[in-house]
Amino acid sequence: MFGKLVKHELYASGRVMLPVSAVLVAISLLTNLAGRTLLSGRHNFSFLNLMCILVLAAFFLGIFAIGVVAVCVMIKRFRDSMLTDQGYLTNTLPVSVHALVVSRLLTAMIYFILVGLVIMLAVLLAGAGTELYQQAAAGIREVLKDEYFREVIQSAELWKMVLQLGVTGMLSMIASCLMMYLAMSIGYSSANHKGLFSFIAYFVISIATQTVVNAISLPLLRIIEDGNRLFALNFTAVILLTLAEAAIYYLGTVHMLKHKLNLA
Repeated sequence: MFGKLVKHELYASGRVMLPVSAVLVAISLLTNLAGRTLLSGRHNFSFLNLMCILVLAAFFLGIFAIGVVAVCVMIKRFRDSMLTDQGYLTNTLPVSVHALVVSRLLTAMIYFILVGLVIMLAVLLAGAGTELYQQAAAGIREVLKDEYFREVIQSAELWKMVLQLGVTGMLSMIASCLMMYLAMSIGYSSANHKGLFSFIAYFVISIATQTVVNAISLPLLRIIEDGNRLFALNFTAVILLTLAEAAIYYLGTVHMLKHKLNLA
């Protein structure tokens, strides 16, 4: 049943995210053509140059917009399926609240990762074949030939740091989603002004979290004087604190949905 929930959420979110992703890729191809036109200097038509500049602007706006759309879709799917009239149907499904929350969270993570991959693809397509792209590729090849760089790449410490950064980034995304879920669950437990209370709850939770994190982390950082130990401690502390945040947000969301849900 959990697999069916994830499949349904992927389909529901994909109706928006996949077309938006396709549009960004299409704009990146136009951006490549526009960039070649501007860099060639062979065209003096002001209208053509203006159109090329507008395409470039649309590309950069599109990169920003696809991230905003991903967040909005994540919020809307949770609200519509769990906190509005559709919640009556959702809560009749033979699954636990945990499965409902995790399926939406997993779907959000999949599409966030997809957005990151689409942005990288769009940037590559936008610059492919241009002189700037060729210069960047030549620079990367030169760096790869450097003996010191090869030693750095083969260093276990580097890959450990990359793994820690990846884990930290993923946990941060999960915690951010769960914080929004908790804020909405709190806001929609009220009888009126549900959206407003969700907005207020989000900022209260955010401020409270930052206050607690600072209260825990700052004293620890004062104790450690050695730079390497401080660097390692920072990663470990961030991962543990982010994991704790995510767990608290998750348990709070499940509690609100189980005991405080108000679909009226």
